[in-house]
Amino acid sequence: MGKVLGTGIVFAVFGLLFAGIGFWLYSQDQELAETGLRANGTVIELDRYTDGDGDTMYRPLIEFRDADGTIQQVQSKVSSSSPSFARGEQVSVIYDPGDPSGAIIDTFMQRFFLPLIFGGMGVFFAVIGIGLVIYRTIGGNSVGFSRKIRFNTSHSAEPGEQRNYWTPRDKG
Repeated sequence: MGKVLGTGIVFAVFGLLFAGIGFWLYSQDQELAETGLRANGTVIELDRYTDGDGDTMYRPLIEFRDADGTIQQVQSKVSSSSPSFARGEQVSVIYDPGDPSGAIIDTFMQRFFLPLIFGGMGVFFAVIGIGLVIYRTIGGNSVGFSRKIRFNTSHSAEPGEQRNYWTPRDKG
């Protein structure tokens, strides 16, 4: 197995895996949006921390009352390098009544950031990987898809007659 084919297979497998994770995250979000309950919440704190690269990140802590009137607190799963919310800001929350701890803030970034990142990167790498596999298996070689050809003029032609011969280019 050549390097191009091996690389293509690795890209395709990881790309399809990431695309699958993105699709799964999206389907989980859609299921929660369809079956979950909505509540108004308040940002009570912005958790400030330093990530592995030394960057300061912010993640909101939300408080809301579920359908039973119980106060729930949920930390967002999405962080940002600048605060996306302000303390005291009112936000819409979607939660599963059976597990309010999995509540999400109902904004585009909070709901779709991870599915888009995983899905987008997955599709990108899968397309590259599948392209490399197709390129290698359909006859691509180190030069390109088509065989290089040269114009052969070694055959003589009668005056006024032209003979064109196309032959595969010699290796080397």
